[in-house]
Amino acid sequence: MHRRCVVFRADGQSEVVDDEPHSLLQQYPASWCACCC
Repeated sequence: MHRRCVVFRADGQSEVVDDEPHSLLQQYPASWCACCC
């Protein structure tokens, strides 16, 4: 099941992405914050 995640970038911008297992850790730097629901 996919979740919708809001990824907050270090520059203050954000984007909504589809979460897949392990994909967020690979696609985004650890400094970003992903809020999934």
